[in-house]
Amino acid sequence: MNLSRRDFFQYSAGIGALMALSPWELLAKSKSSAPTRLSWLAYRTTSQEGSWTLTDIEGQLPPELQGQYFKIGPGTKDIFGHELNHFFDGDAYVSRFTFSEQRVELLAQFIQSPQRMLEQSTGQMLYHEFGTAAPSRTQKGRKNQTNINLIPWDNSILALSEGGHPAALDATTLEFKAFSNFRGTLPKDVSFSAHPKFDPVSGDGYAFGIHQGFSRALKVFRMNAQTQAMEELYSLNQSKVCLIHDMAMTENHLVFLIPPVFFKLTDLVLGREPLAGALQYDAKLGSRLLILDKKGVAKPVEIKLPSSVVFHHGNATLSGDVLVLQTFLAPDAAMLNLCKEWSNPNWPAATNSSLHELTVNIATGEIVRNEKLLESHDFPIFNTKY
Repeated sequence: MNLSRRDFFQYSAGIGALMALSPWELLAKSKSSAPTRLSWLAYRTTSQEGSWTLTDIEGQLPPELQGQYFKIGPGTKDIFGHELNHFFDGDAYVSRFTFSEQRVELLAQFIQSPQRMLEQSTGQMLYHEFGTAAPSRTQKGRKNQTNINLIPWDNSILALSEGGHPAALDATTLEFKAFSNFRGTLPKDVSFSAHPKFDPVSGDGYAFGIHQGFSRALKVFRMNAQTQAMEELYSLNQSKVCLIHDMAMTENHLVFLIPPVFFKLTDLVLGREPLAGALQYDAKLGSRLLILDKKGVAKPVEIKLPSSVVFHHGNATLSGDVLVLQTFLAPDAAMLNLCKEWSNPNWPAATNSSLHELTVNIATGEIVRNEKLLESHDFPIFNTKY
C-alpha cells in the first residue's frame, strides 16, 4: 500500500485532529471562516491527554486482532502564542491503542521531555523548532523533537527524531524515562535516525546518525539484539551535512541514496536560524548512491546519480553486481517548500514523489533501468519479515 505524501499528510493529520479536538471545537471550526482542508484542523495544538475506552464500534472486531498499536506525531502547532510553521514542528504526542476482547482502549499524551517541561513551566517558547525560530530574547538552542517514529527496544518504546538521541518511554504508562544512548554506545554528539531497519533473521537493527562536529561524519551502527547496545560499522566523513532521512537494506548490505540537499554549515554551527532555514538544494551536485556491507568490513561503494529529492525507500535486493532499489524520488525541492508552508492555508504547488525501481550495475556505476512504477506516491508500507 502506498499513499501520496500530500494524501498522507491530509489523512494522518486529519485523523489526529479528530482524535485531539473536542466535538465543540470541531463544530466551531466548521462554522468559522477557517480553511476547510482536514489537515488544517490538525494544525492546532492537541487539547486532550488521558485514557479512554472506545465503545462505539460498528460491526465486530476480528477476534484475532489482539495487541497494541502505537502512533506518534507533532501535538503542538503553537507555543504560547508563537505559531509553528513546519510540518515537522511540535512537541511529540504519542498514542497507544490496545485491542482485546472486543474492546479498544486508548492512552494518549505528550512526551514530557525536559525541554517541553521547561517551556511549560515558564510559559515561554525557549527552543528553536525544526522550522520555527524561538524569540531571540529567550531562545536556548534547538529542541530535540522525537515526534517522527516509534520502535520497541531494550524494554522501552523509543521515540525517534533526527535531531538528537531517542526518548525512552515506559511501555505501560508512556511516561518519559530518559534520552537513550543505547547503554553508553551512542556518542553524545551523534544523532540517531528516525527510520532504523531490522534484520528479520538476526533481529539486529541498523541505524545511522550524523556527527555534530567538524568531521560531519555519517555514522552507521548495528543495534545488537542480544546486548541492546550499538556497534559502529562505519564513520564516513562528509564535505556537507546532507539531509539523509532513510535507508534501504538487502540481505547483506545497507543502501543510502543521498540527495543534494544539505545544511549551510555557518547557520548550522551558529544556530542563527531553525534547521529548515539552513537547508539548501543544489541540483548541479547530483545524488549519491552509497552501498555498505552490513558486517562493516568491505570498502563502501559510491555511485553518482542524477539529482533528485528523496525521503523514503521501499525494498532492495543485491545479486552479484546488480542492485535493485525501490525508492520514492521527486525531481525538485518543491516538497521541501511545502513542508515549510504547512501553516499556510493556501499550499504552494508541489511536485510529488513517485515510486521508481532503479536497477544499477555497481561494478560499472551504470543505471541499467529506471522504471517509474507509480505516480505521486510515498510512505511505503511493506512486510518487514521479508
